[in-house]
Amino acid sequence: MNREKFRAQFGRLLREKFSDARVESLTASPDLKHSLSGLYPRGLMTEAGRTWAFLAVSPSESAAAVDGTLAFALLWLDYQRKWSLPRRIYGLRLILPTGMTAATAQRSKALDRSLNLEIFEFDAATETLRQVDTKDAGNLPRLDNQEALLAVARPQIVEVMNLVSEASRVIEAVPLPGTNEVALRFRGLESARWNSGVVRYGQYSSDAYVRAARRSCEASL
Repeated sequence: MNREKFRAQFGRLLREKFSDARVESLTASPDLKHSLSGLYPRGLMTEAGRTWAFLAVSPSESAAAVDGTLAFALLWLDYQRKWSLPRRIYGLRLILPTGMTAATAQRSKALDRSLNLEIFEFDAATETLRQVDTKDAGNLPRLDNQEALLAVARPQIVEVMNLVSEASRVIEAVPLPGTNEVALRFRGLESARWNSGVVRYGQYSSDAYVRAARRSCEASL
């Protein structure tokens, strides 16, 4: 199934599955400025007065693309929450191929519940959507949970590090035990935290953080 065919089929499925919702937008165009890939059809829908961001991946995409769905969905949600003001984006709906939701469901357990994440399976043979009960995903051991946090947080962490040459020498990403947060440590000093797709800066503003890291890199060369 090519991407255009899936996008058309996906649009029909949304209207059938969420018959009481209004699909406001649906696109698969890449947006490199905001790290949004053309692999994932995405958009907004409003149902019962709540606006949801949604993102899907086709069954014909690679296993790596399916594995990256949650990270790109969080980027999409973050983008919409920043640019859809004053309208509030209530939550995120994620649609993956049937039989390929287990890893994403497990990773979702590392996210803040206030994110309001719903996961659905898409069955191409029957053209149906079924909601996944993430409670059945099982509990992750602490090591896996930390790895899941880093996997989900990686897009935003990479964005920060890409602004600074030699960033890996001075910026460290560390999952915080007992939380769903990842600390960004600048030469051992915590200066920012990732939580649910957003990086918040503490001691430094984002610009000051980058300038300080750059100065430190230059001084180390």
